[in-house]
Amino acid sequence: MIWLVGLNLSGCCTLGDDFALENAAKVTNGMTREQVITVMGLEPSPVEGTDEGKLLWIYAWTYPFAFGTEMKRISFSFDEHGRVYGIPERGLAGRATD
Repeated sequence: MIWLVGLNLSGCCTLGDDFALENAAKVTNGMTREQVITVMGLEPSPVEGTDEGKLLWIYAWTYPFAFGTEMKRISFSFDEHGRVYGIPERGLAGRATD
C-alpha cells in the first residue's frame, strides 16, 4: 500500500508579510508605537491575544521541495507611557546606533 503525504505543488506557503531586519535595527528605546510601525514599514502581524504592551512581526516561508522553512520574528515591548523599552544599549544589530 502506498501512502501519499499532501504536498502543495503549486509553490511556497507564507505566513505574514516579509519585513527588513535592517529596519528593526533602527528601533530605539523611547519610540512610540506609531514611530515603530513607520520605521518597520508595515503594520505588525495580527496575532490573537497580543496585548497593548507589545508589537509583533512574524514572517515564515516554507520551501515545498526542500522541506525547509525560513522564519523571522521580532517584537517590541512598550512601557506604561507607550514607549519602547528593552532594546540593548548597542542596538538590536549589536552595534551602537547613531
